[in-house]
Amino acid sequence: MFIEKLSPIEKLYFLRIGDTLDTLRQFGYDIFYSEISTKWKEITSVPPYYIVSCGDEVTIYIWGKNFARSISSKIDRNGNLFIEDIGNIKVAGLTFSKAKKLIRRFILQKYSNVEVEVVLSSMSDIRIFITGEVKKPGAYVLSGFSRLIDALAVAGVKKTGSLRSIKLYRGYVRKTYDLYDFLIRGKNRANPLLRDGDVIVVPPLSNVAAIKGPVAREGIYEIKNKTTLYDLVKFSGGFLFSAYKRKLVVERIVDNGYKYFEVNKKDWKKFKFKS
Repeated sequence: MFIEKLSPIEKLYFLRIGDTLDTLRQFGYDIFYSEISTKWKEITSVPPYYIVSCGDEVTIYIWGKNFARSISSKIDRNGNLFIEDIGNIKVAGLTFSKAKKLIRRFILQKYSNVEVEVVLSSMSDIRIFITGEVKKPGAYVLSGFSRLIDALAVAGVKKTGSLRSIKLYRGYVRKTYDLYDFLIRGKNRANPLLRDGDVIVVPPLSNVAAIKGPVAREGIYEIKNKTTLYDLVKFSGGFLFSAYKRKLVVERIVDNGYKYFEVNKKDWKKFKFKS
């Protein structure tokens, strides 16, 4: 099994703790060391919020009493879907859900007493650019079904890069994503679908804090200005049954060495880490 070498931050904690059997690792980066496929040959399901774009292929199934027909057509450069006997339908830029309703409406104007099913039979590729603290910065061609995590896995996020302040530029709009929301809380809003022309920037990692002891997931976690001791416990997945939960000991690096704090449970939400 491949084991990633210790990062500079992990080495600092290793030298401090000196536990060779249970070395603390930076949380979240292992997901970027696995191999992933950057293209899908088959599309089994398309989310309704997928944005239809030029080059996507749509297949329409129409059936009724003693009647059945299928139509396949690609969306052209002008964003139109051409359907024989009906003409062009402007669908590029719409969500797949809205595009389906629009296509179905046009079909039912032409045919009566039929059933209509609209599927996305193939997706166009998207071209994005990834830069910052990644192993392989540059331009990438990905499936139109790719999300932020997929792109970052292809480029490989360094352990010197932030997972909590990733920038996504889409035209003149910039959004910041915290991958902890996805990795820990499972929120898909922190792992958006990508679009053609997106630029992803992984900024440098700033501050970290480690938690060790009887918790579900020991490790080194990225912290923000308002991160509390309570947040760190939540990041770790909470305490094991054997943990003493009334008080935690915090070790902080200061100019002349180390300073220790004993923090009672009632103060965990008040105790903030220094940035």
